[in-house]
Amino acid sequence: MQEDGASVVLKLVEAATKVLARADEASWSSSAADTAALNQVLAELQRLTAELGSQRVLELSGMQLMNAGVELYNAPRAGLRILVQMEKSKLQGEQQPESFPRYSLAVTRFVAAKIMGLSLACSKDGDRQGGGGKNNTLFVDECVDVLRSFGRVGMLMLESASIDCEKCEEYLALAKEAFSTSLQLWSQIGLSCLTKFKRGLELEDVVDDLWDFCVDRVRVHQLLGERSNNAGDLQDIVSSLQELKMLVPYKASYASSLLGLMRDVSDGYDRATQHDLQVTFAEEAIRIGDAFETSGDGSFSDLVISFKQHILVNMLRALCTLGDLERADTCYQLIPANRDTEVLLLMVRLYVDNKQYEKAHHLLLLLFQQHSLYDSLVGARIYAQGFSYSGKGNRIYQVLTNNYEDADFVINLEMACNFASLEDKRCEAMDELKRLGPALLAMEREEQAIDSRYIRRVRQSIFDALQYALNANQHEVCFKCADAGIAVSSTAQDKAMYMRMISRSCIHLERYPEASVWAEKAYDAEPSKQSLFTVFQVELDVKPQSSDDKLLQIINQLRARDDFEIEDLLAIGKLASDSGPKRQDIVLQVLDELCGMVQCTDCPANLPVSVLLQNAAQLSLNKFTQDQGGANRDARSSYGEKFMTYASVLLQQLKPKTGKQSGRAGPPSVFEWFFRMSFDIARSTEDSKYFVVAADIAKRSDELYMDQSPLKHRCKQCLLAAVSSDMMKIDRLDKSQLVQLLQVIERFERVANEDTHDAGDVSLYLAKAVIAVKLRLLDDNTKAILDICKTTLHSAPEIMEIGGMVVA
Repeated sequence: MQEDGASVVLKLVEAATKVLARADEASWSSSAADTAALNQVLAELQRLTAELGSQRVLELSGMQLMNAGVELYNAPRAGLRILVQMEKSKLQGEQQPESFPRYSLAVTRFVAAKIMGLSLACSKDGDRQGGGGKNNTLFVDECVDVLRSFGRVGMLMLESASIDCEKCEEYLALAKEAFSTSLQLWSQIGLSCLTKFKRGLELEDVVDDLWDFCVDRVRVHQLLGERSNNAGDLQDIVSSLQELKMLVPYKASYASSLLGLMRDVSDGYDRATQHDLQVTFAEEAIRIGDAFETSGDGSFSDLVISFKQHILVNMLRALCTLGDLERADTCYQLIPANRDTEVLLLMVRLYVDNKQYEKAHHLLLLLFQQHSLYDSLVGARIYAQGFSYSGKGNRIYQVLTNNYEDADFVINLEMACNFASLEDKRCEAMDELKRLGPALLAMEREEQAIDSRYIRRVRQSIFDALQYALNANQHEVCFKCADAGIAVSSTAQDKAMYMRMISRSCIHLERYPEASVWAEKAYDAEPSKQSLFTVFQVELDVKPQSSDDKLLQIINQLRARDDFEIEDLLAIGKLASDSGPKRQDIVLQVLDELCGMVQCTDCPANLPVSVLLQNAAQLSLNKFTQDQGGANRDARSSYGEKFMTYASVLLQQLKPKTGKQSGRAGPPSVFEWFFRMSFDIARSTEDSKYFVVAADIAKRSDELYMDQSPLKHRCKQCLLAAVSSDMMKIDRLDKSQLVQLLQVIERFERVANEDTHDAGDVSLYLAKAVIAVKLRLLDDNTKAILDICKTTLHSAPEIMEIGGMVVA
């Protein structure tokens, strides 16, 4: 069985190389069938090599298998070279013929390396390992060749992961396995054995390859670790670093490269906020760095010290985030330049979080001596915040002032920003920031030496305070914050934003004249849509005497803008609606305008057309109800034609299978509302056309929402109600109405629905109705009428009943 398995491997390799050879002859143009055939062969080869590898015995010359692996490894060489050229041309927009996918070619090499590895693992004892030094040399050469093959496959997979992104995960998994196998082979050879058989440039080339393989293996596990936060990837990284450390003596540049690699790994953990892994890795990296510190010259020692500073700071950041005070203290002591401002800030925050204020105070004094005002302000803020900005905490600012005597202005700004976050001191802080604002703007305008970070902090503090006050409905505080915001704003847009906020605050505070003034100021500063909205709101809420014509004038101004969107009109309608019943006329005009725009323009896919139409219909009903003095049923009678307008737009705009109905159709409850309204109007007006509209709405609901439709099978009921309504007044129907009644009956009969227990009675009733209508229309097709009578009528009273309908 083993011999059969090995022979099958050789045959499959031959099949794979033939497929690739055909592509080579056709300038590497391949078909889907060739790709599928190659993938099938490769899958079978992977299965067989795994099975034979677990048995570890072959009744076949290992050299035959090795040669087969080498042949398969070389087969896609030209294809990979051409693929690189094609990928470059593709980036330039040139059309390219179909070729083997990169993944298939890469896997071919991976499988080839597995076959070569199988040849080594399963060789018989006397095949190559016995027989003296010559055979040993041959075996080591083959081990190195296979090691290199796996390593180069791993590098190919890593490169491919960044090119063929759709299969990134597969490439990385294969790269991990290839590098792991390569390193396993290396562990069996070892440096001592390698140096016995390799010398000079040959040894240097092997060591260079090993170095590249280990470095790329680290890269692979970095990428995998970012996805899984797996400690196993960290162990693989550390093992690769140990291998790299062993190779450092063979080349002068290796040591600095290894330090750079470890910095990159540490920075990766820092960016990914993988703090536990960071700490474990940093400990190992520092041990490797310590081994280098005393082995180089002065410049290299400086490089090692810089490396340790970087790694230990990353480690400290992780420990502080984890709240590990004891280990962070130890790490801080080990940092070469532990008076660096970043290091001091980390420790100050950690001590304050753990309420060790004396230690925090001691480090703050060191921080103040580092000639970094911004970092000193941050440290003082952390300390004062720990005391909730009480007197004890705020005394640190006096110490800060003593260290930076020329920084009174900036320190006052900082304290005002701190107080802006306190509810009981917010207004006082806003007054101070308003006072300092002009001087701050003058410094910014004249490009004086002031850190832009201070300006950003002031503006952010005011904005945050304003948002907090808005959320708390503290309109007096909103006024204060917006007033301070104007004082520190350098652009018209920012000034206008705060002016609009003042106007709205004045409305809530019932300071109506001021609200109007600030709205006009905002529009003058920035005639934007937002400013027009504010002016509109002032006209609604502040000036009850404002006519609808004035409001429509503002709406027309809005519509005339180049940046006008249908959502803007919707927002205007909401503002008018929020102002109460007194503005329902303008709301209705806005909604009617919206309905017209919905029919005439290409609306956004997410515009809730059905909800918009429901709002319009409801507001219209409310207006009719009020006009009728609360007589709701009479209102519905006179409201019918208006309702028909909205229902027609609903049915016109929301059709199934138009590609973008999910957002426009809204919830099924909207259709249910339109259905019930139409049905109620039909009953109150005794007009069958509203029953027909209800039937149309029910049908459309079923088409759009299917099983979730709340109006399942209601279409047929409404059509039957329409027929019944008209039959009750058949004597008053004119010819056109009779024709419409016949059409409704025909539509009823076409509707596919399950039979009900009274299906026979319904059919008999409809047959009577058809005969009566046809006779009233003086239909000359008497034969058709008689046929109906024969098939549906069985008694003289029924015929007399129909006659009564006709002569009534």
